[in-house]
Order: sequence, then C-alpha cells, then structure tokens
Amino acid sequence: MAAAMLGTVGKPPMWAIVGLRPVVGTTIDLKVQPPPLSEREKLLLLSCWQQWDPTGIQGSALSQWLVSVEVEHGPDGLDSPTFLRQNFDVQEAVHLYKEAHLGPLEDLFDVNGPYPEGFNQLALRISTYECPLCALLAVYFLSATGHLPAKFPTDQWIKAVQWHGDSKVIAVVNTEAEWADAKTLLAPLENVVVEAESKQGAVVWSSAQKDPPAIPTDSLPLKLVVLTGNDIQRHLPETLHVEATGLGGRDLSYPIPWDISIRTDKEGQSVYGPSLAPLEETVVVPGILGGTETLQVSALGRSKAAHEFLVLHYFALDSAKHWDEVLSHVLPTVKLPGAEARRATALEAFGASHIPPSHRRMSHVLWTDSMTLIWNLLNGGRMGRYTGSPDTLVLDQRVEVRGFSAGSFAGLSLLQLLWKIPNVVTCGKLGAIACPPQLLITTPATHVLHLFHEADKLCVWKPGRHQLEQLQIRFTCVGTHAGPCL
Repeated sequence: MAAAMLGTVGKPPMWAIVGLRPVVGTTIDLKVQPPPLSEREKLLLLSCWQQWDPTGIQGSALSQWLVSVEVEHGPDGLDSPTFLRQNFDVQEAVHLYKEAHLGPLEDLFDVNGPYPEGFNQLALRISTYECPLCALLAVYFLSATGHLPAKFPTDQWIKAVQWHGDSKVIAVVNTEAEWADAKTLLAPLENVVVEAESKQGAVVWSSAQKDPPAIPTDSLPLKLVVLTGNDIQRHLPETLHVEATGLGGRDLSYPIPWDISIRTDKEGQSVYGPSLAPLEETVVVPGILGGTETLQVSALGRSKAAHEFLVLHYFALDSAKHWDEVLSHVLPTVKLPGAEARRATALEAFGASHIPPSHRRMSHVLWTDSMTLIWNLLNGGRMGRYTGSPDTLVLDQRVEVRGFSAGSFAGLSLLQLLWKIPNVVTCGKLGAIACPPQLLITTPATHVLHLFHEADKLCVWKPGRHQLEQLQIRFTCVGTHAGPCL
C-alpha cells in the first residue's frame, strides 16, 4: 500500500499511471509523473502509519459482528495453524527503540522535559530534519507493528511530519527569553539551516554562522525559517495538455499530443461521464406510419404517474387565471393555501420526482472529489502533495483542456475545479456542448474558454446571442440547413 501511494525508486505511484479508474465510467491516462520523494520524506510519511485496533472504536461494526463467536479457532485466530505470527517480540522492540535513540523524543513532552513549554513542538519539528534515517525507519517499523511505546508522542509526531510537508516557517519568537531558548536548540544543527527574519523581513541570524552576531533590539518578533536546500522544482511541462474524450473513449482521441487523457468509457460501464448516471436505454418500437423508430427511455423519477399528475396540477390548474376566485365560490368555508403557495409546493415535488437525462445532471460528488485529489497530488510539490499543503503550489501552471460532446461535460467540470487551484491558468476549447446548463458560467479573469457548438439530437443547447454575450466567453456556433449560425 505504501509503495502504491508513494512510489518506489524505480516506479512511480500507482495513481500516476495509464488506465487509472478513480470512479465508474471515467478512466485517466497520465503521461506525466509527480516529482520523486527523498528517502527522508518517504520514511517520515511511513512513520505516521499505525496499527489500527478496530475493537477500540466504540460502536464500530468490526468490534461487534464477532461477539459470542470463537474467533480464536477461526482462520485468523491466534489458535489457528494458518495465523501469521510476527517474528518480532517485545524484547526486540525495546532493544530497537533504545538502539535508535528515540528516548529524547519521548522526553520532549514530559513535565520535566529539557525545553520549556511551547518549545517541545519546535524541537520535534527540528527532529524531522535531524533524526538519522535509521531512527525514522525504526519509528515506522515499531508503529506499523504496534510496538511503539505508549509514552511516545505519536499525535505530536504526526503533526510535526505534516508541518514538514506543509510549511518552512518553524516558529515565531516574541521575547528575549524565547530567543535565548531557541538559540540553544538551533545551535547544533547538521542537516538543515534555520534563519531568523526580523519583523522588517531582514535576515538577522543564521544557524550556519559559527559566531553569529547579536540580533538588533528592534527585530522582535522573529520568524524562524527552515532552509532545506531542496527548492520545489518544476516537474510538469509549462503547458499541460489535457484531452477529454467523448463516449467512444480511447477510440476518440485527438491527433494533438496530450499529457493527460480523461476518457468517458461508454462501452465499458455505460455511464455518462462526471454525472455517473446510467445512459438512457435505446429501444426500437413500431412506427406510426409503419416500420420502426428508435426511442431513448429516460427515467422520470419516483413514477411516471406522479410526474404527469404534477405537470397537470401545475399547468392546468394552479397556473390558470382566477383559480383562487373559483375555489372561493366552490369551497367558501374551506381555507386553502393561495395559488402561489400551491405552485411552490408543486414545483418542489416536481423537482424531487423528475430526474433529468444523464447529460443534464450535475457532476457527482465522487467524481469531483476524486478528480480534485488527483490534481492536488499531481500538481503539488514533493511531500506536500500528501500532506495537503497549499504552500507547495508555488509554480505557475498553464493547463489547456480540449473536449468534445461528452468530453465537453468532463472538460467543463474539470475547468471549474482548476479555477479554484491557485497558480493555475486554464485555456479551454470545448465543442458540441452536452452538459448541464449550470456549468456554463463566466470564467474568472485570468482564464479563457472557447465553445464550439452545433445543436443536434443530444447537444440540444441552443443559446441566443444575448445569452452568449452575457457569459463573456468566446464562442463559435456552426450553422446547419435547419437555420443560420449566430
């Protein structure tokens, strides 16, 4: 699992491959790779893994479904001949813990610890850089096997590891006494350099200096910044080309080279892209004038009868003129809600009972969440992409998105996700628009969107010139024999 998520020396993570299927109906092919992790970063992430005890969670199904069952004699029980016993006992775990010199980390949060309160977390953050790799490997092994002592500050360690991937501002010093304690802690550093910046932004102290001068008296508060020597390097091309195919999947790839392909596989799972909704069933019925005709059957929701009744109720009754006056004469002693209230109730029930076709439903939350995760993992820098750090998205990235028909739905859904990521500028070229109208909105100032459209049986969007001008996006409408283009 660790290798699949983080990758190895010779192989990328399994989420950065050709043929990744994050949700049903959508397949992603990636030709670009994330930046590799250093050995220290990988061990730090692995050191956060813990052996999970399901019986310790109150109300967990895993702690209740085997009640009154003799699990010890089952295939996974301790008395089973097939039970996999660890070739590692408690004494060996204690020896490894001492050999890795992990005791000082345990003492940081002791009442009688070596540092004043508030500086123990600073010391733990420094240890994520200064601990030898063999010590990090020991923390990972002991934690994953359930042999890490209870006194080890596991929660604080996980926070320190997350900070390691998130930010390089290690602490803020406000007083002379805090600065004296900080200098004592930062003096013997070997693997990292820490600088102190004054409130004016000037560097007034560095741990790399043998005899650093005293800081000016007006420098406080000081911001302590870690210099790792490994700045985030560009690992993606300056312009990332993304294609979103139609329902034909790989058979509808574009001739233009791409870096990432988002395929909607109709033949594989018969769902319509981001909506995750099943495609409408196509049936052949006898024609009115003989022969046959093809119809698409679309679900109406709760029932066809409920849908038709609501349509009749709204259009034939409550929307009729003077309907309230008629009711007052027919039922003079009965107080009924007014027409506006009845219309609101009917429309609410209509929305609940009517399900639009698959190409007009909004993107499913599973699609948007999985796609956001993949883009954060791919666009993030090194370890920060796994700790969810916005600070690692520091390099400007241009993304060009192309899509046609069902690909226009996936393309627009993807663009709206990318518009929320800082330092990303997009240029979208989408054709044969077949998506929910809610996705057609004005783009942010730094982004460009160009729509190419010709209305047909599925791509039924027929906007007027005024609507397109209000959207403030580029558009090209293709005319047919049915009428001129705009």
